[in-house]
Amino acid sequence: MITPANLLDLAIRLAAESDEASRRCAASRAYFAVFSHLAAAAAGTGFRLTGSARDHLRLREALGTSSELSDYLEQLRKLRNQADYDLASDFPGRLADHACAAATEILRRRP
Repeated sequence: MITPANLLDLAIRLAAESDEASRRCAASRAYFAVFSHLAAAAAGTGFRLTGSARDHLRLREALGTSSELSDYLEQLRKLRNQADYDLASDFPGRLADHACAAATEILRRRP
């Protein structure tokens, strides 16, 4: 079984690569590491994934949309969207590094 920590480890390895595709994948995996981690934590409050795109917003709502964790999750989601959908613009290494650093902090702070 894969864990959020496994996803984050992969993201960190990908961020260290020099090609843009790896950097984009790093940001995407960092987001999903945090999303999976926080969804598992929120399950204790009754949150359940439905498999729909709305799960991303629902998780933010479960965390409290004005909470620091919710804000981090939203920042990472925006980076992930840029990495996955905005292929016409450059995705510099600093963005992948930022995504990995933020994800590392969240996983470290919230067991």
